[in-house]
Amino acid sequence: MEIIGEPERKDTAAAVCFGTLVAMKRFGNPVIVILTADHLIEPVEKFQQTLISAVKEARKTGALYTFGIKPTHPATGYGYLEVGEKTASDHSIEHFHVVSFKEKPNAEVASQYLESGRYLWNSGMFVWTVDAIFSELTLHIPKHVEHLTKAVEKMGKDQ
Repeated sequence: MEIIGEPERKDTAAAVCFGTLVAMKRFGNPVIVILTADHLIEPVEKFQQTLISAVKEARKTGALYTFGIKPTHPATGYGYLEVGEKTASDHSIEHFHVVSFKEKPNAEVASQYLESGRYLWNSGMFVWTVDAIFSELTLHIPKHVEHLTKAVEKMGKDQ
């Protein structure tokens, strides 16, 4: 096991991009799971089933997966996912399209999201293949890919 630390807090995109490039260099096209360190998830068994289901579908379809949390109140400190049509079902685990991502709303909008029943809190946890996320990173943040590729190429070499 190897731990790669971020010496200075930057952004999730840079960490995801760097991790993707390292995984690509070492393993080709594995499925990557991005998990937060500050969530208490219960029941553990249900989360494990959900995670395994997402890994299988990401490998099979190349889809990018994120995990939504059913909101219990109109929170302004979380991002939201607008849920679309169901795309798959794996036993009791249902998969849906994400129609849109909404950043942290004000209280009025958060209440509207809750009342509509179409929104989940964005957990910040993701599952995808290296190829699928690399394609998106290259399209949306090519400078991250360019600069971090140079860093990954130098890993393990004397500077």
